[in-house]
Amino acid sequence: MARALQFIDRKRAFPILQKLVNQRYPAAFDNIGSIFYFDQKNPEAAVASFRSGVDLNDSDSMVSLAEMIDRNQTMPRGPAETKLALYHRAAGLGNTAGARAEQSESQKQGIDERNREMQIQQARIAGEIFNGILQGISRR
Repeated sequence: MARALQFIDRKRAFPILQKLVNQRYPAAFDNIGSIFYFDQKNPEAAVASFRSGVDLNDSDSMVSLAEMIDRNQTMPRGPAETKLALYHRAAGLGNTAGARAEQSESQKQGIDERNREMQIQQARIAGEIFNGILQGISRR
């Protein structure tokens, strides 16, 4: 009911979600975190809610926390809290948004890695050229 109310009357949904959070109902953490972020403009409370949901194995909270990391609203607390790790974990729990995001993030990271390798190779070539020029100058 709280989830349905969240889309119709968020103010009425909030106290219901608070009760569910107090009862440690996993999905409530993602829902209340969204209200904290979008309605109350409180990213710190949203992140705390999403992290609590992640601790309770809620896949929607995992996706939401990864999105907060992507928005630079928080930093990962460790390797298990990177965007890719959170998306992977959510996907493993059957979350389709997590699966799509994991695939997209993996592709981005692969492109970033290839770009880094290309920059290193270009720097190495530039260094070799520069060394060749210096050696040519020193021989004169």
